[in-house]
Amino acid sequence: MARLSEAVELRKQKKFSEARALLDEILKEDPLDSEANYQMGWTYDSSDQSRKASPFSKKSLELGLKEDRQGCYLALGSSLRACGEYQDSLLFLDRGLSEFPEDSALKMFRALTLYNLDRTKDSVTELLLLLTDEKSREAVLVYQRAIREYCQDIDKVF
Repeated sequence: MARLSEAVELRKQKKFSEARALLDEILKEDPLDSEANYQMGWTYDSSDQSRKASPFSKKSLELGLKEDRQGCYLALGSSLRACGEYQDSLLFLDRGLSEFPEDSALKMFRALTLYNLDRTKDSVTELLLLLTDEKSREAVLVYQRAIREYCQDIDKVF
């Protein structure tokens, strides 16, 4: 567990290569470690490697990740959307919302995915509902950087 904490700290310090190397060691020893898979996905995602992140995030959920399932669904849905895999993005965001129905961040990224699926009316409706909800403002602030980046080109695929 100490090595996993060390990998998380390395990711937070933006030492992505070092974090991945340590997580790779952990996963070689125990490929079924749901938390290590989640952290590997997060590390790839943090270093703008969404395509490499998704398999680890999916695996962590399949293995029964206990901690921060909401965050994993959000990261996975967002990564899949960024890669242009809109149907899969919607699938995982909907799964997340089935477990966490009040989560504004999941709703926000779901609305973005609906836009990419040419479901503009549904997308705008969900975004307007979020705008009128006091609790959703926190989610917007947490993901402000990502949202501003998407605003530059909402159709961009990474």
